[in-house]
Amino acid sequence: MLRFETLKSEDHSKILPALARLSIEIFREYPFCYDGDFDFEMHDLSTYVESPDARIFLALDGNSVVGFTTCKPLRYAPESVKAPLIQGKVSVDEVLYLGESTLKPEFRGRGIGKHFFELREKHARTILGIKKNIFFTITRPDSDPKCPENYRNLHAFWKSQGYSPIPELVSYYPWREIGEQQAQLHTMQYWEKQLSSN
Repeated sequence: MLRFETLKSEDHSKILPALARLSIEIFREYPFCYDGDFDFEMHDLSTYVESPDARIFLALDGNSVVGFTTCKPLRYAPESVKAPLIQGKVSVDEVLYLGESTLKPEFRGRGIGKHFFELREKHARTILGIKKNIFFTITRPDSDPKCPENYRNLHAFWKSQGYSPIPELVSYYPWREIGEQQAQLHTMQYWEKQLSSN
């Protein structure tokens, strides 16, 4: 039976390594093609343990983590994430930044992704002053030769959850793709959802 839990701070030291490995595994898939950096993933995940009002929500099958999702107030996000939003006149004090969501392939299509959004939106409404949720994701050209034949992006799903792209608001985020020697910048599109008043 699947169940959902919030990662407790006292459990993070034994669970974060598994989450870092799962993140690397999932983001090797297209469109990220991420080669993986365990130390970076551990550091990034630790910020969700240390930042006030940040959360890591776990999806478990028995005692095994099969997916997780993260969020934290935008004020605690990296400058590379915040800067384009600030330039776009977005108030960092009004945004819950949605980090990553990962889910093992065999558990997809069961409504877990939708529940991850519900958990983060419910949490956003508990934080005074938060008015919207924002995340960003990679954009790839339609003619990208790396795109698998059966690939479908998640745009329709995100729109069904009430999110929409913020026109012309992008960031550039570096990582090394599989088979590459050096990290390169990737174009990241921001998406947002306005929340009802807290």
